[in-house]
Amino acid sequence: MFKASSEALQTLARHPDFLGGKLGMVGVLHTWTRNMGYHLHIHYLIPAGGVAPKTGQWTPSHPKFLLPISALQKVFRAKFRDALKDADPTLFAQVPKATWTKKWVVHSKPVGDGRKALKYLAPYVYRVAISNRRLVSMHNGKVTFRYKPNNAPWKTMTLDVMSFIRRFLQHVLPKGFQKVRYFGFLHPSAKKTFTALQQQLNAAARQNIPSPANLSREDQVSENTPIHKTPICCPQCGGALAYIGRFSPRLNTRGPP
Repeated sequence: MFKASSEALQTLARHPDFLGGKLGMVGVLHTWTRNMGYHLHIHYLIPAGGVAPKTGQWTPSHPKFLLPISALQKVFRAKFRDALKDADPTLFAQVPKATWTKKWVVHSKPVGDGRKALKYLAPYVYRVAISNRRLVSMHNGKVTFRYKPNNAPWKTMTLDVMSFIRRFLQHVLPKGFQKVRYFGFLHPSAKKTFTALQQQLNAAARQNIPSPANLSREDQVSENTPIHKTPICCPQCGGALAYIGRFSPRLNTRGPP
């Protein structure tokens, strides 16, 4: 599933009619629903752009559009079908033929700078299908636990012990399985490409530093204001910092304790 979905994304991203570049992706595997049902899917966090294969230049995408979802659904379905057929023909023969004609679910939306999306995905890296605090009771061979459906109040579900254990164990991954994977220019083997991309974007950010002539009169830098010839970069995001003015303390006001 990782292979088919990542290749589908890269195939469309390389097409000149869409992005014309190679993506960088972080994928996180998620296997359960809120009531521990089996629901296999992958969350991807993707920077809004790609690296042109010939020039190595950053190619930004549209702020609200990365790739066409309808085309991505079909490419993903076809790649998954072919990969399953090659990996296990016997298993492939058991899949209903209607599976390969149905509309597969692929969802994509812009999430700003990605911080909220990363915060949402982070717990899935080490979280298990259910925590102890959701367990309500365990009596007479029955287990009752709480779960919260989407946009609905909390509910409870009661299962016999073996059914509960079965639900839980189907989300335990094989030993050594990597549930978080990196692709494109975010892959560990692409350090040179990633470093060159950082330098390129930092240089572009420096060029966008506002000059004193473009600042308002209140923000004009005085002749005595120290100006760094080489812009200082933010240690968190790598963006260039620009000195635009100084806050002067007001008279007759008490400073902080």
